[in-house]
Amino acid sequence: MKAKLKQIITKYFNSWWIPATTFLVLLAASILTGMIMGKMMQLISIALFACAIVAFFGILGASIWNFVKKHIAKGIINIIMIPVCSVITIFSMLFSILFFCDYSNSANNKLAEKNYYNNEIAASMLESARHIGRFAELPDSKTDFKIATEGSPFTRSYYITFKAPLKDIEKFIHDSPGLKDAEPKIYSREYMLIEYESYDDEPDHRHGYFFRREGTPEWYTPGIKIKGRNYQIPYKEGYGIGGSLTVNDEEETVYIYVSWS
Repeated sequence: MKAKLKQIITKYFNSWWIPATTFLVLLAASILTGMIMGKMMQLISIALFACAIVAFFGILGASIWNFVKKHIAKGIINIIMIPVCSVITIFSMLFSILFFCDYSNSANNKLAEKNYYNNEIAASMLESARHIGRFAELPDSKTDFKIATEGSPFTRSYYITFKAPLKDIEKFIHDSPGLKDAEPKIYSREYMLIEYESYDDEPDHRHGYFFRREGTPEWYTPGIKIKGRNYQIPYKEGYGIGGSLTVNDEEETVYIYVSWS
């Protein structure tokens, strides 16, 4: 048994390709298991990543071994593989972070939309959106409340909609510091707010337009064809880059978009 183990270790350190291949296989396995949701798979992913770190130092050990044994060519290849594997590791970690954020956004949105306000995820999202937009508490009379978020570690956007009596909507706007002194843009049958579906289309300048960004929820449709208004939320340092609040007076519905970067 000891002789077999010694033979395997010797073969490992004598090789120019086995140490790097071992590291890359463990790294790939760690990333793939990490993409499978579940506590057990996450623990396996962490364990594999720890093994990959040990294997990374194995590449350095193999290079030293080969230089000592005067296997110069193998030692040089081992040395070259160290920065190559480092770069692969960095890109793999970035991919993992972006995947996790995208999955987390999707999962959070689904959870938030199951029971829009009566869960901790939706409440946390709302609190963040209110901070960015500097909004007052939403009206107690609100119905059909929905909230979603999308973004990355560097940017984040929030989409909100709810219905409420117009008098409560007016109070909400009046009490919101982010809308103080904001002058609404008025829309009507003659000057509607409609979706700009394609940049290839020639806009009808008789109307206003809103754009659906990538990641915009299907329910976020702040169009106005009869009566309504739009308020622009200005940038303020420490509170994100602003956004907009649209009120469809005919349907007594509010649409809010805010973001930070």
